[in-house]
Amino acid sequence: MALTRDERTVVGFASAGHFMCHGAKMALPALTLSRPARDLGVSLSDMSLAMVAFGISMGCASLPAGLMADRFGAARVVNLFFWATALGAFLCWSATTYQSFLFANIVLGGAAGLYHPAGLGLLSLTIDKPRRGFAMGLHGMAGPVGMAVTPLLMGLLAAQGDWRTGFAALAVAAGACAIAGHVLRGRGAIYDDVPRRHDTGPAQSVLHTRAVLLVAVVAVNAFMLDGFSAIYGDSVELHGVWMWDLEVVLFAILALGASGQFAGGLIAKGDGRRRRYALVVTVQPILLLGAGFFLGEPLLPFVLMAGFAFANFMTQPLENELLAGFTARTRRGTAYALKFLVGLLVGAPAPFVVARIAETRGFAPAWTTLGTIGLLAVVLAVVFTAVSRRMAIEDVH
Repeated sequence: MALTRDERTVVGFASAGHFMCHGAKMALPALTLSRPARDLGVSLSDMSLAMVAFGISMGCASLPAGLMADRFGAARVVNLFFWATALGAFLCWSATTYQSFLFANIVLGGAAGLYHPAGLGLLSLTIDKPRRGFAMGLHGMAGPVGMAVTPLLMGLLAAQGDWRTGFAALAVAAGACAIAGHVLRGRGAIYDDVPRRHDTGPAQSVLHTRAVLLVAVVAVNAFMLDGFSAIYGDSVELHGVWMWDLEVVLFAILALGASGQFAGGLIAKGDGRRRRYALVVTVQPILLLGAGFFLGEPLLPFVLMAGFAFANFMTQPLENELLAGFTARTRRGTAYALKFLVGLLVGAPAPFVVARIAETRGFAPAWTTLGTIGLLAVVLAVVFTAVSRRMAIEDVH
């Protein structure tokens, strides 16, 4: 299970990118939209368009990132992500008008979209298969940790200066990581594993039946997570948190989700990983339905919410390892790009859908709606497991 020295370097480099990618996505909402809106003289709804622009740009950049990783090497694209993040954060810091800040968020979102196909491609191509799931789990933890820590860091930096200070710090950190990446690549500690063009195999197509079924499950998982993210904070605040502060409870829920990434990495190996994946997928709607049913009771619904965060994040390293297992090396970056593109597109309307239900019918129906939608993922996961069992195709290493 122990990673080699070179593998630890790769995991550390990729994890820094994963942390920064999710941190960049949380940077603006972590500030609260009202601060930059007041400074730039626009309304709250106008400022929310910066988040929309970030998300659309992130989704649009995913597929080109995968194609570039397959063509030029994953490590080069991860380094490009760091440089682009530094540029986008610098533009956010230096923006003096609403239009320039909106453009800066388009650049920052495009940078974030470069990361996942390249970062996961780098891990899957350079970590030996017996340790790949474990490495995916370690790497996976960095993303939700970035989501949970960024609000604390942005708030602290804003208190020391103004709302722009956090973007300045992000630009410096991204630039430092980019320089470190160039040094590590120059020393051979991190290398571009450009897939061999003669690497043919039975699973060349990224549209293989198993890949399509798996990405369909991923899409429903993404919808559940995005919907969960939109209402869990208000649900906790509305129904009370006993003796704890709201921020502490919200941080604890996301922190538990981060540990789910590690747990998923531990079980992402062996032939049984498909059945384990289906089991974790099955647990998710049960937890969501339970949260809706018990909403208003003390503590229990929040435990169920934390359990869902743990289970949903747990599926991600399993998905990444499964997708790597039956996707050819020549298509690895593209496969991850399609996964994230579909997840982003399907998950995008989830916050609006569940928020609308919460506004018109209440939070409990919103939770039960999410859980009911999650049952579709269970059906798809069972079909995926059955199809995988019947197909006598050797996994691509």
